[in-house]
Amino acid sequence: MKKEDIPGALAVEEASFSTPWTRADFEATLLLPYAHYLVAILEEEEETGHPAFGASREIRPVTAENETVIGVLGLKNIVGVGEISNVGVLPAYRRQGIGKALLAAGLLAGKEAGSEEFTLEVRAGNREAIRLYERFGFQKEGVRRGFYDRPKEDALIYWKRK
Repeated sequence: MKKEDIPGALAVEEASFSTPWTRADFEATLLLPYAHYLVAILEEEEETGHPAFGASREIRPVTAENETVIGVLGLKNIVGVGEISNVGVLPAYRRQGIGKALLAAGLLAGKEAGSEEFTLEVRAGNREAIRLYERFGFQKEGVRRGFYDRPKEDALIYWKRK
């Protein structure tokens, strides 16, 4: 993610989370040398004007005006642990493998940055996300009671260990 990607990332955040990150949150995080934020983009075919994924559904920075951020993943490498802080996809593009592609790319980026284990928190009621994380080998290891607001809900703590 680059600074130019922030408006699109904010749209994903607002559509995905009841307490979305702000522009200032993203700007500050992008300055951290241990933070790795990825975006998924949708490219519009110039000839047809129709949306189309890049040839390989690749995850890469937005570079042109005809591209739209449709997904975001945030990861921080903290002393060898990859903390996944944000995974979101615009509602119209969910259930198309975008979250899966972002998570795979994020885990690879984390490993390349030195993360040996990964952790994340997810709303207890977010069954779709939980299934995705478990498919990637994450296991539930704890609960933070009443962690989330709007609505009040527990956070499940997941780990992917060596």
